[in-house]
Amino acid sequence: MKKTYTAFDHTSDLGIEVNATNMEELFINAALALYDQLLHDYQQDPQFQEKINLQATDQELLLHDFLGELLSLFWSEYKIYTNFQIEKLSNIHLDLIADGYQRDSDKLRIKREIKAVTYHQLQIKQIENNYQAKFVLDI
Repeated sequence: MKKTYTAFDHTSDLGIEVNATNMEELFINAALALYDQLLHDYQQDPQFQEKINLQATDQELLLHDFLGELLSLFWSEYKIYTNFQIEKLSNIHLDLIADGYQRDSDKLRIKREIKAVTYHQLQIKQIENNYQAKFVLDI
């Protein structure tokens, strides 16, 4: 994975700062950064394709809910997504198709246990022609 993010220290948690050239890429890079921090060697050929549809009250909460959904599907069903095609993204709505695979829990190579995506320091901002998101993961 080409690094599109940096990690920063946060008291007992892990902060992530993601960069992109547009909002769609920002959401995808944030998802890949989450998996990069969660797992060793997570790239694998997809076994299935699923639709993910989310709605929130603003774009920052939409990013939070998106990452939270990916984390929830990982811990509950051991689903890992490696490719995302965003069909629609607005300030309050996200529709995408995700290619993924499922692993047995005993075959997971977990880098660090991530419990949740927090609301602390959650932000999305535009800096000139680029976009940046910050979020904190509870580890």
